[in-house]
Amino acid sequence: MSLRRDMHAAFDELLPNSTGMADRMVREASTADRRGAALARPMRVIRAPLALVAVLLLIALVVGVLAGGRLLADWKRFIKPSVPVGINITQLHQLEARGFDLPSVKGPDQCPPTTSGVNGWWGKSPVYVHSWISSGYIPPVSTSWGLYFQFHAESDAALTGPLLVRARDLVSGRDLMFVGQHATGPTSGTDNVNGTEVVLRPELALDADHPPAAAMEGFVPWGFDVGISAPGGRTSATIGPPFCTGWQVDGRDFTETFVVGV
Repeated sequence: MSLRRDMHAAFDELLPNSTGMADRMVREASTADRRGAALARPMRVIRAPLALVAVLLLIALVVGVLAGGRLLADWKRFIKPSVPVGINITQLHQLEARGFDLPSVKGPDQCPPTTSGVNGWWGKSPVYVHSWISSGYIPPVSTSWGLYFQFHAESDAALTGPLLVRARDLVSGRDLMFVGQHATGPTSGTDNVNGTEVVLRPELALDADHPPAAAMEGFVPWGFDVGISAPGGRTSATIGPPFCTGWQVDGRDFTETFVVGV
C-alpha cells in the first residue's frame, strides 16, 4: 500500500461519511418546497374573507363603544352630583358652602324637643315640613337598607332661588337620604323600593323660582321622600326605637334648623 493511499484512508476515517450527500440535499429541497406550499395555502384562505373580518371587527368595536359608554355613564351618574332641572347651580353651591353641623345626642331619649309649627308642622318660618309618621296614616316602606317616609313641605311664596334641605340622624350621625326628582348631592348608593331602583342622595333642592304648584294661602306645597338608615332589618310594622333627626333648611337670606322625632 502506498503512502498516498494510506493518507486518503486516514482522512476518510476522520471526516463524516458523505456518501449519498447529494441525493439527500435534493430530497430536503423538495420537502422544503412542499412545506412552503402547505404553509402558503392557509394564508390564502385567511386573506380571502377580509371583508368578513372587517365587518366582525367593526361590530366588536361598536359593541365595545356602546358598553364602554354605558359603563362611563353609570360611573358619572354614581360620582357626579345630580342637580334638579332649573336650579341655579351657583346659588346652590353657595348654600352648600354654609356647612351642615348639628349637635349629636347619645340616644333617642335625649332628643331635644321637636320644633312644632302651625297645625303640627315642624320647623319655623319660612319653611315647614310635615309627615304622617306618627299617625300611621302613611306607613314607612321598609328595605334591607332602612325605612322611607313621605314628607311634605311648605315654603313661603315670597321666597326665590333654591332651597337646600339636609337632615341627619342625631344619634348615629348618618345623613338622611333623599330620593326622587328633588334629591341632589353626590350619590351615596342605590336601593330597591317597591320594585323600583332609587338613587340615594344627602340633599334636597327645591326650586322656589319654579314651584310645582300655585301657592295656597301664601305657601307653596312640595312633596318628597326621605330614607333613614336602619340596620337590623326593621319593618314598617315594628319600627323599633324612635329616631331623633335634625334638619337644616337654607335659603338665600335665611338658615333654619329644627328637630323631628320619628
